[in-house]
Amino acid sequence: MYHVGWGPFLGNGLFALLLCVALVVLIVWAISALFAGRRPGGRGMDEAEMILRGRLARGEISAEEYEATRKVLGLK
Repeated sequence: MYHVGWGPFLGNGLFALLLCVALVVLIVWAISALFAGRRPGGRGMDEAEMILRGRLARGEISAEEYEATRKVLGLK
């Protein structure tokens, strides 16, 4: 009779557990990255802020107009 002990059973179980944990972490990270720009205090820059910065960089608006528009839009 061939007997290998508990090693392969524990190793495979541990690998499966780590794989599941990694999958959950990846899903949570992807969802948080997707919605980061849509929540207050998020890390991402929303479209309105990108457009506003572009207009300031091209000289279409002054710094005062930029700041006033940011306040109106509720951007920090």
